[in-house]
Amino acid sequence: MTKHFNLKAGERTRVIQRFSNSIPVTFLLQAKTLDESQTLSGLIEIETSALLFDKKTSQLTLKAEQSLNKGYWDSFYSVFITPDYDIELSLSGAPLRAIHPLFIITLIIVIIALGLFLIR
Repeated sequence: MTKHFNLKAGERTRVIQRFSNSIPVTFLLQAKTLDESQTLSGLIEIETSALLFDKKTSQLTLKAEQSLNKGYWDSFYSVFITPDYDIELSLSGAPLRAIHPLFIITLIIVIIALGLFLIR
């Protein structure tokens, strides 16, 4: 799944907002300036928190390609980008591929437990 954004210079824009379970996900960002004579620069802010803990914010420099990792304990995960120039951004990630096998295993366990419960 790939999303495309056109971000304006100096505007802080949320490009990822996730509330999820503890399954790690890697997002790939690809950015380029709309005017090729300009050098890509800007700020990425990542806000994470677990259900019971305070929010943490980390900052990265915007690059043409970079990956962002949502970890096991990042229940709330948001990414904001503030470019110095107008940019075009592509964002891709594969959270559904990670969830699919887990969902199948959970479903099998629930069916077995339900079957054992009904047999009694």
